[in-house]
Amino acid sequence: MIENVNNNETETLMNEEMTGNLDAAPEVVQPAPPKSEQSRTERNPKDWVSEHFKWSEFTHSSTAVRLGLSNIPNETERQNIKQVADVLEKIRAYLNQKHGRVIGIRISSSFRSERVNRAVGGSSTSAHKLGLAADIHATGFTPKQLAMEIEEMMANGLIHLDQVILEVPKKSNGWVHIGLKQGSQRGQKLLYRGGGYAAVKQFSAVA
Repeated sequence: MIENVNNNETETLMNEEMTGNLDAAPEVVQPAPPKSEQSRTERNPKDWVSEHFKWSEFTHSSTAVRLGLSNIPNETERQNIKQVADVLEKIRAYLNQKHGRVIGIRISSSFRSERVNRAVGGSSTSAHKLGLAADIHATGFTPKQLAMEIEEMMANGLIHLDQVILEVPKKSNGWVHIGLKQGSQRGQKLLYRGGGYAAVKQFSAVA
């Protein structure tokens, strides 16, 4: 693991079904894409964080369901989730405009309460625990392709992230982790393959 990428956020990104010092990654069962085509008149505004993302997409955890644990964010955490939702809306809009089609963003892991975070073996400083992180997939994109698109947005100043991590552990197709932090964002680009994290200059160079 590269020395300068070991920090309070890089240990927030492992699978909820895994244990240890690293955090949980997406659940095995992928959630359904958000109902982005549902009209405003047909939906309850209280259910939605933003135009295309529901609160339930950020708070669902199969571990919480299995163990009967609460995973309800407080007001500060809800405000953090709104920040992440804003970033996801920008990513979605960018992909849709660039590729000329509707591209859904699926959240496989986001907010985790203190008890849920402990249950999945997450770091005590996990960005997921604060509601400041999400592990995502994009319809029709590999994790590497999605990471490259996000990297392009960062380079053009369209979004500002603390971390974007391409995670491709063994026995998994992978996912992309995006993380924010309170204060200035570092813009770290990292790769995880199951043995630790490494900084990368460009995701396109990842074999």
